[in-house]
Amino acid sequence: ALPLAGEPVEPGPSTPSVTEQQLRAVFDAALARLAAAGASESALGLLRTVQLQVIDLAGNYLGMAAAAAAGHAVVYIDVNAAGHGWFVDITPTQDEEFSALGEAIATSATAHADLLSVVLEELVRILDEAGLEHDNGLIVEPLAAGIRRLPRWVLDQVFAQWR
Repeated sequence: ALPLAGEPVEPGPSTPSVTEQQLRAVFDAALARLAAAGASESALGLLRTVQLQVIDLAGNYLGMAAAAAAGHAVVYIDVNAAGHGWFVDITPTQDEEFSALGEAIATSATAHADLLSVVLEELVRILDEAGLEHDNGLIVEPLAAGIRRLPRWVLDQVFAQWR
């Protein structure tokens, strides 16, 4: 499970929530990034079976991966990012809203949790638990609002494009 750095807050009327459709689009972009970063076909096959659910997670949790009874993993995403709202990237295959250090430079991303970071982190967690990828760069610290955080092996692929 990935918590938000800081305390949960009461969402306001304009707090950005996430829809199943938005989550699916970001999930698809996360799979594409993992594929481009060299994830194996067996890893991608497992991830394609992941079920997605938007729910109200307790406390400051942003996302949580769990095994389902049928053997398929489920990724639960908090509806409103612990009250801070989601940054749902409309160009999730690019990172122009964030600096090279992962800090938000677009005002739409500064005060919200980055949905792509959370989805990637939970997918890498599923791969780690299945033993399908090694040295995955999984980061276990809470995610701060306004930060894009990518697993190290995805970052390696991003930086390789800039050379």
